[in-house]
Amino acid sequence: LLRKLVHFEQNLQVRIIMRLSLVLAVVLVIALTQVSGWLWGKRLRWNRRQSSRVSTGNGGHQELCFAQICSSNPSNSIRGSDSLGSGAWKAPRGGRPHKGIDIICNAESTVYAPFSARVLRESRPYSNDKPHNTGIYMQGTGNWSDYKVKMFYVSKEIRDGTSVSKGGQIGTMINMAAQYGSGMTNHIHVELEKKGTRVDPTPYKC
Repeated sequence: LLRKLVHFEQNLQVRIIMRLSLVLAVVLVIALTQVSGWLWGKRLRWNRRQSSRVSTGNGGHQELCFAQICSSNPSNSIRGSDSLGSGAWKAPRGGRPHKGIDIICNAESTVYAPFSARVLRESRPYSNDKPHNTGIYMQGTGNWSDYKVKMFYVSKEIRDGTSVSKGGQIGTMINMAAQYGSGMTNHIHVELEKKGTRVDPTPYKC
């Protein structure tokens, strides 16, 4: 009888151990499946984010976006059509196309660098000495090293040769609309060059 009891206990222990092993194996499989699903989902989301950052507007490369350019215009909205024209890229300009875009900006607003850059010099759109004939010319750095930007109607407040980070303050918007009359929308004229060729800045306003 004692032998039978010992044998029964041994078999019971073996069955318990086997059942516990089976339960643990099932739990492990479920856990590995959940972890694998989580990792796959994370990878898929990462791939989607990377895909969404590709823009055909700037040559199919990873998307590069301007920082906020004017403190009174968080979305970098482009000047629409007013009595003196449109602020869009290649809009008619008395027989020639517009060479940039016009970012709406209220007078006396703070102006920011659209990307990390080094200040090259002041840049003037005209050959006269009127108050609105002023601006800034910058060479991009880092991911923007292929780019240069001219921004007109900005009172430059940073010295030549100075490096500025993306979104860093570079000047103040002057009241250029006052030079043209009430029909003009106050704006910053933005011209963008990539590897020496003027390009449409609109896709970079993303």
